[in-house]
Amino acid sequence: MFDDYPPSRVWSWREGANAVTLARLDDTTGLVWAVGECKEAANDVFEEGLRTLLARPNTVLFWDLELLERYAPKTRRLIVELLAAERKKLERIHLLSDKAMIAMAASAVNLVLGGILQVHRERAPWQKALRKQLGPPLSASSTSGSRATASLSTSGSGSDSASGSTASASASGWRAKSEDPPATDSGARWRKR
Repeated sequence: MFDDYPPSRVWSWREGANAVTLARLDDTTGLVWAVGECKEAANDVFEEGLRTLLARPNTVLFWDLELLERYAPKTRRLIVELLAAERKKLERIHLLSDKAMIAMAASAVNLVLGGILQVHRERAPWQKALRKQLGPPLSASSTSGSRATASLSTSGSGSDSASGSTASASASGWRAKSEDPPATDSGARWRKR
């Protein structure tokens, strides 16, 4: 993924097999990737990363939680508070997860955020939304160099880190699925029509 859309800024935390990465993909697009258990130790990364990503209006966030098992309660609360506090700057949130508990929590968060969170249960529609937001991938673009050239590792060592600098390595932590069912908008039933 980061080969196609290199981030301009990255925040990350890792503890063993657990990891969180936030990345700025362009001026108004951010990515949140989490795997394993999102512990309270990741709170500083979420706070700094989300505050920076939400500093500009019309922000679209893409949350890849396909490999996430659970969030610590204080971490969940912090994320909801940060998103709610900056709600006016959020245009849309696309969340990828096929886990029922995450989808249920996302529905509750969607109520707080006014229906801007869309849950995708499969990777293909989530990636389609990402491509629609960012345009053609760098690998398909004829304007080489039009994006930043940083790349990100989601498969590094097991050391803890929190960083606001750009990281570089492979994107082997990302995996694709080929199915393309329709996206699920978990807040559709709650919106006024």
